[in-house]
Amino acid sequence: MVDSKAPAPADLPAVQGTAFLTFSMRRSGHVWDNAATELFFSSLKSEHTGAKVYRTRDEAKADVFDNVERFYNPRRRPSTLGFLSPVEYEEQVKLA
Repeated sequence: MVDSKAPAPADLPAVQGTAFLTFSMRRSGHVWDNAATELFFSSLKSEHTGAKVYRTRDEAKADVFDNVERFYNPRRRPSTLGFLSPVEYEEQVKLA
C-alpha cells in the first residue's frame, strides 16, 4: 500500500532540510555510489558465510580472504566489470 502522505522523490530535498536528515541517494555511477560494494557483501553473505559460525574473528577473516582470493577474484564475473572476473579486468586495464 502506498502512503499518500509520504513525500515524492522531487520533494525529498525540502524534507531533508526541515527534518535534519542526511540522505545517501546518488545517481548510479557516482563516485560515492556503493551499489557494487553492497552487492559484493550481499553475495558473500548469501553464497559463502551466511550459514557458517566462526569461533574467532581471525578464523572468519581467513575464510573470507580465502574466498575472495580463490573464488571471487579469479572466477566470479560481476556485471559491473563487463562480466569479466576482477583478475581478467585488471589484466585488460593494464594492457590498455
